[in-house]
Amino acid sequence: MILYLFLNLTSKKNNKMNLKTGQLFLVAALLTLGATGAKAQDLLVTKRGDSISCKIVKMENEKIYYLFPGQAPPPGTFRMSDIAAYYYNFYERPITDSTLFSPKPLYPHWRAGVSAGWSQRTAPIADNTPAQLKEYMRDLKSGLSFNVDVTYFFVEKVGVGLKYNLHRSKAEIGSYTSSALLKDDIHIHYIGPYLCARLYGAQQKNSLLLGMGMGYTHYKDEGFYKNITVTIIGKTLAFSYDIGYDIQIAKNFMLGLQLSLTGGALSRYTLTKDGKTETVELSDDEYEGLGRLDLSVGLRFIK
Repeated sequence: MILYLFLNLTSKKNNKMNLKTGQLFLVAALLTLGATGAKAQDLLVTKRGDSISCKIVKMENEKIYYLFPGQAPPPGTFRMSDIAAYYYNFYERPITDSTLFSPKPLYPHWRAGVSAGWSQRTAPIADNTPAQLKEYMRDLKSGLSFNVDVTYFFVEKVGVGLKYNLHRSKAEIGSYTSSALLKDDIHIHYIGPYLCARLYGAQQKNSLLLGMGMGYTHYKDEGFYKNITVTIIGKTLAFSYDIGYDIQIAKNFMLGLQLSLTGGALSRYTLTKDGKTETVELSDDEYEGLGRLDLSVGLRFIK
C-alpha cells in the first residue's frame, strides 16, 4: 500500500528532479525490504488464531523456543499444545510454497542407565539367633548394589524397560588355623521387565521417574564352616519398585539418583555339602527373605 501511494504521487509530478528523487527512494525501499527479508523468519500460529513472526530456536519436549527479530536471549516459549501450526522460513517464499508442520512433542525415547550404591536386606534377624552371631548377621545383610536398566518411552510420560540388579554381601569370623572359620559370600541377582512413569520439571530438563516390575531372582550363598564348603542356591519371583531423579548434566547425559525396593522370599533351596546335594523345603515361618533396599547413584544416557 505504501508503494502504491508513493507511485501515484510521483506520477502526478512532471518535474524531472522529483521523478529521479522518487525513483531513488523506490530503489532504496526495495533494497531495505530485501535486506530485511534476507533474514529468515519463521511463523507460529496459535490455536487462538494469533500469527507470530519470529525465529524458532528449538523444540524440546513439549515446548517451542522462539526469538523475536532483534531480541536477545533468553528466548520466549510456547507449549506445543497451544500451537496450531508452524512454518519455517515463511517470509522467504510464497504462501502456497510454505510447508505446514503439525506440532509434535519432542522427547528422549531411550534411557539407559548404570549405577552402584549401598544395599540393605530388610528381613529381620531371627530371635533365636545366638548373640555372638547377631553382629555377623548384621554385617551379612548390608552390602553393595549394582544396577543396569534400559527403558523405551513410547510417549513422553510412560515407558517400558528391562532392569538388572545385583546385591553382593559377605562376612566372616574365626580363622582357618582354629578350624572355626565361618564365612558367607552372597550374590542375589534380579532381572525383569518394568513399567516406568516420567515427570519433567518446569525447565523440561530434570525428571522424576517411578517404576515397578516383576522378575526372576537367583540367590547363591557360598559358605564355609568347620572346614566344610557349603553352597546354597535358590530361585523365586520378586517384585521391584523404584523412585529416581535424573539431573541433566549434558545434552544426552543425566546424573541419576535412585531408591529401589525389591521383595521376594525363598520357600526352598538346594544345599550342596561335601559334594552331596539335597533340596530343602522351608515352612512358612522359615522362608528366607530376599527383600532389600538399595540407594544408588549413576549415569544415564538419553536419546
